[in-house]
Amino acid sequence: MIQRKQTVYLLFAAIVTAILFFIPFGHFASETGEIYFLSFEGLVQVGQVDTLLYRTYPLSFLIGITVLLSVVDIFFFKRRVLQMRLAVFNMLLLIGLSLLMAYYIEFPGDQIEYDEKTYTVAIVLPIIAVIFTFLAFKGMREDELLIKSYNRIR
Repeated sequence: MIQRKQTVYLLFAAIVTAILFFIPFGHFASETGEIYFLSFEGLVQVGQVDTLLYRTYPLSFLIGITVLLSVVDIFFFKRRVLQMRLAVFNMLLLIGLSLLMAYYIEFPGDQIEYDEKTYTVAIVLPIIAVIFTFLAFKGMREDELLIKSYNRIR
């Protein structure tokens, strides 16, 4: 199982997506010196005591589901067709995750007034995970075609 290249790609996709639990997606700053950041938990105002302004449950849910789906997909190595379908579904979820992240960064809400918006490296991590998942899908498809060719020879 671990010697298959698609297993390594799916593991990399899970790790890259899990990093989103630990880094903020964007920073917002106002002229008055207030600083906000957006993470998987929600929009947080940085100060003496960090204040959570609102939660982003859809982001948390999608990040958790995509990490879990990447890890679970590794263990379906004996059922390649199902594994390929899960990989395609995971790619769609990752694309949706990146769009949802962009939405939350572009429209942070009415609670804050900001003058400067800064993106972090987290905005490209779902796209990197899509690339890893696509490479895993290619490996799964090659395995399936190889098995079919062996069946034709018999």
